[in-house]
Amino acid sequence: MPKQDYLVSLIVPVYNEEETIEIFVKTIAEKLAPQLEQLEVVFVDDGSKDKSATIIENLIAQGGPLRISLIKLSRNFG
Repeated sequence: MPKQDYLVSLIVPVYNEEETIEIFVKTIAEKLAPQLEQLEVVFVDDGSKDKSATIIENLIAQGGPLRISLIKLSRNFG
């Protein structure tokens, strides 16, 4: 399938997902990113009590094939 020229934004809700975030990002980078010219992943941390936000912040700092951003909510809004 040829690459597409439009921006795709994945909005990913996160609540205590520290064990799966890196696996998710790796899978998206391997399977979906090669098919798209522009892909961004927007994580919305819904007041996680674990290290989910820290892991996402580290992924942002590392850079890589995906454009990643994080929205941190002050508490769990459900």
